[in-house]
Amino acid sequence: MIALLRVGVLAAFLLAFSASASTSTSVHAQSNGRISGIVFASDTGETIPGANVELVGTTFGAAADMRGRFDISGLPAAPYVLRVSTLGYATSTFNVRVLAGESATVRIPLEPTILEIPELIVERESMLAHPLGMDGIPGSAHRVTARSLEKFEANDINRALRSVPGLNLQEEDGYGLRPNIGIRGSGAERSSKISIMEDGVLVAPAPYAASAAYYFPTVGRMEEIEIRKGSSQIKYGPYTTGGAINLISKSIPEKLSGEARVLAGEEESLTVEGFVGNSWKHGGFLVQAFNAQTDGYKELDGGSNTGFNKTDIMLKGRINTAKSAAIYQALSVKALFTDEVSDETYLGLTDADFRATPNRRYAGSAEDEMNTEYRQVMLRHLVVPRENLKITTTAYRSTFARNWYKLDKVGGVSISSLLEEPADHAQEFSVVQGLSTNTSTPLNVKANNREYLSRGIQSAMQYQTDTRAGALDIELGVRIHEDEMDRFQWVDGFVMTGSGMNLVAPGVPGTDSNRIETATATAFFVQPRLMAGRVTIQPGLRYENISIRREDFGKSDVERTGANLAERRNEVDVWIPGVGISAEIRPGATMFGGVHRGFAPPGSTVGTDPEKSVNYELGARYHDGARRAEVAFFYNDFENLLGTDLAAGGGTGSGDLFNGGEASVRGIEITAGENLGRFLDWRFSVPVGVSYTFTDATFKTSFASDFANWGDVDKDDELPYVPRNQFTVDVGLNTGDFDLALQGTWVDDMRTVAGQGDFVPEQSVESFFVAEFSAGYEVNPNVRIFGIVRNLFDEEYAVARRPAGLRPGLPRTILAGMRVTF
Repeated sequence: MIALLRVGVLAAFLLAFSASASTSTSVHAQSNGRISGIVFASDTGETIPGANVELVGTTFGAAADMRGRFDISGLPAAPYVLRVSTLGYATSTFNVRVLAGESATVRIPLEPTILEIPELIVERESMLAHPLGMDGIPGSAHRVTARSLEKFEANDINRALRSVPGLNLQEEDGYGLRPNIGIRGSGAERSSKISIMEDGVLVAPAPYAASAAYYFPTVGRMEEIEIRKGSSQIKYGPYTTGGAINLISKSIPEKLSGEARVLAGEEESLTVEGFVGNSWKHGGFLVQAFNAQTDGYKELDGGSNTGFNKTDIMLKGRINTAKSAAIYQALSVKALFTDEVSDETYLGLTDADFRATPNRRYAGSAEDEMNTEYRQVMLRHLVVPRENLKITTTAYRSTFARNWYKLDKVGGVSISSLLEEPADHAQEFSVVQGLSTNTSTPLNVKANNREYLSRGIQSAMQYQTDTRAGALDIELGVRIHEDEMDRFQWVDGFVMTGSGMNLVAPGVPGTDSNRIETATATAFFVQPRLMAGRVTIQPGLRYENISIRREDFGKSDVERTGANLAERRNEVDVWIPGVGISAEIRPGATMFGGVHRGFAPPGSTVGTDPEKSVNYELGARYHDGARRAEVAFFYNDFENLLGTDLAAGGGTGSGDLFNGGEASVRGIEITAGENLGRFLDWRFSVPVGVSYTFTDATFKTSFASDFANWGDVDKDDELPYVPRNQFTVDVGLNTGDFDLALQGTWVDDMRTVAGQGDFVPEQSVESFFVAEFSAGYEVNPNVRIFGIVRNLFDEEYAVARRPAGLRPGLPRTILAGMRVTF
């Protein structure tokens, strides 16, 4: 527990410092009174940073800090009227009496209201900006706020998204390093069927040529996460079936400010994050650093770590004209550097071994390790030539290098086959367990060495005008993009000895897989939005022209002379239409609906068709101060469902896509929340929320498939890794200085192979319930200490049977930390 001791030493120092500061402040305040308090949202209980607090008729005032707190000192004894206002909330006034030498403490709830157009923020791009706020979006949309991320100190995207309905989250390593996310049954394998962005830019290493997300943005450095489903998502593309996820990185602050955060706990887990930034009239900057590391919770036969070490450094800069300039312009640059070393494996456990010791790792995975390096540069220009016209242009370039060195076969038997039928491969299974040292049974460890490139330029114009029918917004956008994946892989031969694995047959780079996959794409979209009274109509049309090419040099031409070059190409032109409508049926109550074309690129295999579907959505939302609710029905009618041969999905790892025929996905999403603090005169904030998803996903045709998770499919077979029922409940308590949060998530049984009827234990994963708990205390407005318990009841549960064998979820883990802001 060395990491916890480090936190304790740092905490003692900071507490002593804060106590000293408090003492000096209290002496100054003896002759005057003061008003201090906290501003929070009445519906969710989340604090509201930056709220403007003023004493009516005086020159006194303050702005709420990053945690929604404010303090106004030096006040003569008198009654005062506080007026509190901020973007997106109704202005409120409160009567407060200040006594000489005393402090009055208040808690101020603000009710959400129609969101005004925010000031221009050039370095980020939101999916949820709308003149009427999220309530005006003609489709299902969700935001995971900074406070929600902070509540459980989420650095795992699976944990961050648990309260969002309609998502299929399949864990793999317990830390969210390589997540598998699907939306509305789109398929979760490596999140390859949804559009994932950071600040509005696609972040998959090669989003068109090889979309499997072996890189995923670090959630621990994010400010917010946005999720958009329904017809309006076609703006983002190229994947338009399920939805889009946009991660919002830390913004350049408006004034000099910063943060230092440390979190430590079991398995030598340690997370450190900090940033500093400032803005002035004509520019601003931000520097942020993040590191997370742990020894891991899995127990490798023979010892050694099973954790990871991941580091992010992000730099942002901005220059801009004065906001009052006739033509406002801003230019921002963002540079991101991410490095990771993780002792992760595809090798899971047999059913028997999982029941006995679920956190065990076989000796045959001792050499498994992932090394990655991600670099991104983004340049964004914003110009506002007229009050009603805005043009944003973004140029981006990213590179990603990774080598996942991992066990692939034992004695010629794939690890997935080995764990499916260990009795049929007794010798090989004995070797992988480290029980046999038979040198005639080699362990083949594959160096899955790949380099990726993604670059392009995208521009969007937004024009607003008034017509006789109502306010009209028109968005036009274009993206010119190219990406590439370069595979240069080899296999090393090991034998098991009494001291572990010994390398006996080093491989030659390029002799396992030696090919380049490239893609070029031109995309265009138009999306007008008419707001006629209480009705919003938003049609849209997207066009994608995609060319995907594979150059396979062969395993014998490692110099890439082209002597045995095999080429193939697949091209597609597609129009993707959609329309969404929302209508306010009463104050705070809105109905919405839409229909759009779902699409996913087909890969380079000749004869593979694009994924196509027609997607329908109908829903309603209600927002009344402390109460909120949303329900959405969806139906995705697939003309052609694509499958991907990924090693992560238990396949061969060729990356080829193939046709899966017709399928249908239908379901319902429900979210609801209430802040019970309103029944307590806001002495406490008690937010309660629930979310529920029902999904029925089935094939509509019978066919034979080489895809491991599909196999031989019969009509009405259910799609694998899509649970029928998911339920999450959140309960919180916030007194101002002290806060508690509890979250529980239940996931239904799910198939791991397509099928119907009764669940077969060897082809399914049992349902599970996992809870998380957090508690925090504000020592002063700048220092917060907190504790977190992940998997509160220490549930032993399996999250998947892929890539090979059963995989455990994170066991109970206790963490403690501190956050300091200035």
